[in-house]
Amino acid sequence: MSKIKVVDLILVLLIILEILLTTYFFPNNILGQKKNSFSAFIVSLAIGITVMVKFYDSGKVSLYKSNSWKSNKYLILFYFLVVYLLYKINYTVIHTIDYAKISDVIPAVRILAQRFLYGKYVYSNDAWASIHQTTHPGYMPMHWLPIVIAEYFHRDPRTITFLIWLAGTALLIQRLQNNPQKWLQIAFPSLLYLMINYLYTYNINVLGVTVEIMFGGYYMLLLTATNRNSYILMSLAAAFCMMSRYYIIFWFPLWIFVMLINKESKYVIKTIIGALVLVLVIYIIPFASKDWSILNIFTKDYERAAWGEWIYNLGEKGPTICMPAMASLL
Repeated sequence: MSKIKVVDLILVLLIILEILLTTYFFPNNILGQKKNSFSAFIVSLAIGITVMVKFYDSGKVSLYKSNSWKSNKYLILFYFLVVYLLYKINYTVIHTIDYAKISDVIPAVRILAQRFLYGKYVYSNDAWASIHQTTHPGYMPMHWLPIVIAEYFHRDPRTITFLIWLAGTALLIQRLQNNPQKWLQIAFPSLLYLMINYLYTYNINVLGVTVEIMFGGYYMLLLTATNRNSYILMSLAAAFCMMSRYYIIFWFPLWIFVMLINKESKYVIKTIIGALVLVLVIYIIPFASKDWSILNIFTKDYERAAWGEWIYNLGEKGPTICMPAMASLL
């Protein structure tokens, strides 16, 4: 068994802290709005710095040797536990939570998916008029494009978000079996299972009225692709992440930094070009190029919404007091 690396241990502890903040402290408002936001910003920054320390001056990292499932039987157990739990959650969510009554996100992405199917311009200014939203549609393509599948086959859109989450989870667990540090093979699936189980038990509405778990699937795909020698898979994962949330773009310099340290420059260039081409084909050409002003409209609407949330939670002085922490909400 290989020795535990201090930087890996610190990274795991920071991830545990972030999970606790996200699943326990924030929903229960234990620290308060201001401290919650500062905590999120500091922990996220610490994770980014730890990743840079982990990879800096480490040389080119060879790919882990693939192992058979038989050599890691406990991972098979984790895998089936997670799959069963996700199936149970999906069944419970679909049959007990009516998102139409309490969710603003799912009806909104359904409208965008329907407009796409009917050949209408997705980002029309009045697209959300039927659900009485005055903001301009600003969700990026990978926020709503997978929902097109659910709309086409007349399925609950949450089924697609769970399937993407499940796919990312399965790939990550499978990839972890090849990590030379055995304790990580146990630690990460355990954290994943405990976090999912906690949300299912105490905060299932997060899973039933949002599409955030779909983004988790994208991120796990990116993690899995990082350790594979396929620039096509890496480009796909990177593009999916970039077209899911606006704030992801601020983390990509770190991603490129890690790539440059651990991959050949030719591989990095191919990956970046591939990701940019996908963004061009999926987002820029079919949507943004038809109305370049939508990019500015999106940012202004998001800025207005962010300030509104802060004023609602902290009063008129809230945004001024907590300006540095707002970076964590981008």
